[in-house]
Amino acid sequence: MVAVTYEVARVTAPKNTERARASAPRKNIATRFLVALMEARLREAHREISRHAHLIDKRRGAHETDMPTGGW
Repeated sequence: MVAVTYEVARVTAPKNTERARASAPRKNIATRFLVALMEARLREAHREISRHAHLIDKRRGAHETDMPTGGW
């Protein structure tokens, strides 16, 4: 049996959210590379800071008061 309509029937198809996420435009490969590079450098900096954290003075503003003033 065939359904025939003579009027304009507008029925929206249900959107598939998985397909919409999968077909989202991807970033440029150079952009993805630079973002990954920046994240790796940030992680490396955090590791370096945590490695030498015992050398950092914990008092806030200690570097300003302990240093002698003057030129070379």
